Order: sequence, then C-alpha cells, then structure tokens
Amino acid sequence: MTKISKLLLSVIILFMFAIYSNAGQEKLEKSDYGFTFKSYTPKSAFPKKLHIRSNAPLPKEGEEFFYSPPGFNWPNATIDNGLEYELIIKNDKGEIIYTSPRLTRNAHVPFIIIPEGTYIWQVNAYFSKKIFGTFFGKVFTIARNFKSQPWIDGFEILSRVPGEHPRLIYPGSELTEIRKSIYSTRKEAFENLRSLAAEGLKLTPPPEPLYFLEIKDQATKKREYVKLFQLMRKHHEGAMLHTALMYLLTGDKAYGLAAKAQLLNVTNWDINGISSIRESYDEIGLSLAKSEAYSYDWIYDLLNEQERKKVEQMIAVRADQMLAFLDTKQDFLSNPSHSHAGRMPGFLIEHAICLAERKEAVDWLNFALLAFRTVYPGWAVKDGGWRQGSSYSLYYNNKFLIAYEALKKAAGVDLWQGEYYQKFPYFLTYTTSPIGEVRAFGDSYQLPVAKDASLFRALIVFHANKLHDPYLRWWADQLRNKENKLPNMSSYVGLIAEDKIRPKPPSPIQPLDMGFTNIGWTAFHTDLSQPDKDLMIIFKCSPYGPMSHSHANQNSFAILKGGKPLAHSAAGRYPNHGSPFHEEYIQQTAAHNSILVNGKGQIYNTDPSGAKFLEFKSLPHLAYVSGEAAPAYQSELSKFTRHM
Repeated sequence: MTKISKLLLSVIILFMFAIYSNAGQEKLEKSDYGFTFKSYTPKSAFPKKLHIRSNAPLPKEGEEFFYSPPGFNWPNATIDNGLEYELIIKNDKGEIIYTSPRLTRNAHVPFIIIPEGTYIWQVNAYFSKKIFGTFFGKVFTIARNFKSQPWIDGFEILSRVPGEHPRLIYPGSELTEIRKSIYSTRKEAFENLRSLAAEGLKLTPPPEPLYFLEIKDQATKKREYVKLFQLMRKHHEGAMLHTALMYLLTGDKAYGLAAKAQLLNVTNWDINGISSIRESYDEIGLSLAKSEAYSYDWIYDLLNEQERKKVEQMIAVRADQMLAFLDTKQDFLSNPSHSHAGRMPGFLIEHAICLAERKEAVDWLNFALLAFRTVYPGWAVKDGGWRQGSSYSLYYNNKFLIAYEALKKAAGVDLWQGEYYQKFPYFLTYTTSPIGEVRAFGDSYQLPVAKDASLFRALIVFHANKLHDPYLRWWADQLRNKENKLPNMSSYVGLIAEDKIRPKPPSPIQPLDMGFTNIGWTAFHTDLSQPDKDLMIIFKCSPYGPMSHSHANQNSFAILKGGKPLAHSAAGRYPNHGSPFHEEYIQQTAAHNSILVNGKGQIYNTDPSGAKFLEFKSLPHLAYVSGEAAPAYQSELSKFTRHM
C-alpha cells in the first residue's frame, strides 16, 4: 500500500469514526500518520499528559501486528472509585466490530480474533452509568497471514495444568525423556548444575536476618543491604533452587533433602518483614518469589501434608502481595517501567501454575497475562531494543523467559508471538562483543562480558534454537569466561530447552551494522566473524529519558577494538546502587562521551529527554548515524547534532 493510499484510508476511517462517535465535542488534529481525533473538552476524564513511564496508548499510531488480537492500553481516567471502561473497535467502514464488557482496569485484550485490516479504537469512561469522557486511540493494522493468539481466561488455562507435580518446566509426563537428555542435548547446562548443586549442599539454612531492620543510618543500611541480599540469593536462588532441580533430574535424595531444609526454613520467617516484596529493600522477597514455587514443585514428593500446607500458605501470601503491589500500589498497567516490579508478572504465572488448584490463582494469572499481552516489557520496543542497556536486557529477558516456558509447558499457551521477541537476540549480540571488557550503556555497563558469560550463553543458545538461527548459536560459542574458556550454559535457563542447532559463522550477506532506532541505538562493526579484530561502535541518541538504570547520555558513544574499550563511559555503581557517586556522577552526562553546556549536563530522572534519533545508513563501505540531543538540555542550547 502506498503512503498516499494509507493517508486516504486513514482519513476515511476517521471521518466515519466521527459520524458514529457519541462522545461530544471533538476536533481533528494532524499527525505523522494521517489524522487522529482528540477531545478538547476542558474537563475530560483522561489526562492530557501521560505518566512519565507509561506505554499508553497501545496500539501506537500506525502500528502493524502480525498476530491477533493485540492488547490495548490507555491512560487511567481521573476518577478512581466506581469508574468503568468500555473499549470499542471500528473497521475502515466505521462499523463496530468489537465492544468490550465494562472494565475496571485500563488494559484489555479482546475476546475475538480481529481479521486482517485497518482499524481505529476508542475507550469510553463511565461514571454513574454515564459517559464521563472518551479517549481516542490510534489507527492500527492487522497484517496479512497473521498468527492467532486468542485471549484465554486464567480459569481455563489452570484447568489444563496437570494435577500432579512436577508441573513447572519439567512436567512429570516428560520427565523420563528429559532425564535422558541431560547426557546429550542438555549435557552442558546439566554439568553446570551438578557443580552448583554440589556447592549448594554445603550451605545450611540461614536464620532470618532481623538485624537488618534495626540499622538506622541509611548509607550503612544501603551498603549492608547489598551484602545481605547477595548472601540470601546464594541460599535461595542458589542452593535451594539448584539442589531441588538436581533432585528432580537425578532422583538423588541428598539434593532433595537439602532443598527441603532451605524451603521449610523460610516458612518460619515473617512474610511481612524482611522477606516482604512491599519493603523498599525488596530483593530478599523477590529472590524467594523467584525460587519458592519451583523448589516446592520439584521436591513435592518429599514433603508431608502438613509441610505442604505450610509452604503453600507462604507461596499464596507472597503471590497476593505481588498482585496487590502491581495492581494497586504500583499501578503497573499505567507504569510498567518500574524495574523491580517488572519481575513480578512472571513470578505470578509461576505461582499460579504451582498452586493451580487454589481459586485465587486465577486472579494472579489473569493479571499477569493482561500485563504480558499489553504493556510488558516496559523497557522494550518492537525493534528488539531495551532502553536500560545491554546488561539489564540480559538480566530481565532471562527472568520472563522462564515464566513463558513454564506456561507453555504446563498449559500450551504461547506468549512468544510479539515482534520484539523475534528481534531481541540481535540487540544483545550486535551491541555486545562476546569478548568485551565492557558492555554498552546503562547500569552494570562496566562489567566484563566474562562475568555473565554463562548467562549470555544460555539466553542466546535458547533463542538460537527457537529462531533456528545458526549465527546466534555461533555467537554463543565465541563467549569466554574469567578463565578465558568457553563457559558452560547457566543451568537454570540452559536446561529448559534442548540444544540441537549447529553453529555457523556470519555469512558475507550478514549485515555488519544494525540500528535499533526506536530506542535510538546503533551498532557498527567491521568484522563480525572475528571478534578479536572487530572494531565496534555503539551510538545512542534516545527519545527516552535517563530513568531507572538508564543514564543522561544522549549523543554519547562507545568504541571497542577486539573487545577492548578505546572510548567509553566512566566507572560503575561504587560502592553500591544509589550511592552519591552513582547518582551524582555515573548516571549524569559528565561521566559519558557527550557534552556539558555551561557546566550543566542533560536533565536527569524527569520527563523523557525528547532527544531525536535522526538518521542511520549502512552501506558496504560506509556506516553513518546522527542524532539531535538539544532537547535533553532543556533551554541550555538550541542545537546539538552529532554525526558519526
């Protein structure tokens, strides 16, 4: 379809939309795509300015979907109590093809498959059974040959979950075959698990660290917190999880009993205390949320009825905490980019499958699915980019991968349809040298790739097999650990799927450069096939501001040769995240390859910067990129265009 025909179609759709609309005063405003309706009633229910971290509205203007139905998200209206929403979708003839039931949340996935075509949507806000305001959405398209991804209610999904345990990742019906594969297609990850589980046997269950809550000095508390949650991770995400999985895969009771001791130990802790995810110091609770459901599921047969009830109560209360935090305190459907909260939808899926018989599990699962089908992940965009940088892209894609696979294994529900998931692995491999002494931008950028080589390897091998891409599999083989050897795959992710694809180096037609222009990143290379000789340049000019683990570094760059940094940012989070050195220097412009204006850097931790990625070209003999970062300085300068 030509640009002119698209424009004419948009105009026709929106004029027909005006005829059928019952929302009162409206006006047409021109947009990049065509025309869009916006209410100009002064007392509209919907805010004119969206939340700083909102993904709304979804779908975006002109967005094309290769699956159906897409998820919808809109800003919350200004009245909370008693407010209801109604989503209406119209086709290019102005005909209503879908009307939702009344909704209490500002997100929805239609209960129908929307056919190929172009559509527009609106949301009516009802208060006291009357329309209080209308939000007008954007034009979107369902592509030809789309894949159907129907909404399935949590009740139906949980009815598919096997009645027996184990049911998470390794269902009992497949366990015999899975156990055979640990000596062939899962061997590498299993050997890693064996060594980690052996270390786990040496750790005895720790007492509840109540002393931490008594620390008054905040600087001391922050430093102690890092040491404490890292220690607790060794017990819960480490010893408990690894020994539980080792028991499941081998049947060796020594491992199962070690996991049981760790699990029963934490059932005696105050779930509203140090291990609560509602605390500002939430890492201990999040670590347990990651590990408790799996550990219980995998050693289920070693627990008696009384022990099971005790563990199930802990798991259920923590799931209730997560749902309340996401839905009420965090308002996750309006603010999906809170970093720690981004782990919880996946944990809710795992908790729901583990306790599928409990009636509240339906609520946990439905909220998680609504988040995943609409606003999640809050830091990612369709081109595969992750706004927080390559390190956090690695960490968080590992986290929700496990939940996706657990849901697929237990109930046959596949969440991998989105365009982001097809492109993400290339963001990680193009913006990261497999032998890099540093990574690209954001918190933890300064860490050598070798530190997380096992995690990189497991994640990329998983996607290489999923996408049937031998280049990705080859890239994973270029990784080196701290001893300069090929690392074993991280056991937790590496054991999920079998490794069957054979690696192949990049072909001559493999693009040397790649632009992730939605987040304003570009990666240039001279030789992908030889990482030790490759000259690699990463450029950033992002429309997204320096929030969370991102920094105030628009129009900055990094240069690496053979994995060694020639030009890069300053050091890392010393001595810990949130320290003055971290917040007042590392996250600021002065620590990066950009400029200060009259001694001032770019705005930090406020509205999106408004910096604009201008152009990206990749030719056989030349690569070029440019960005405009003046808006990131507010009124300090009128123009700052950088070319590379």
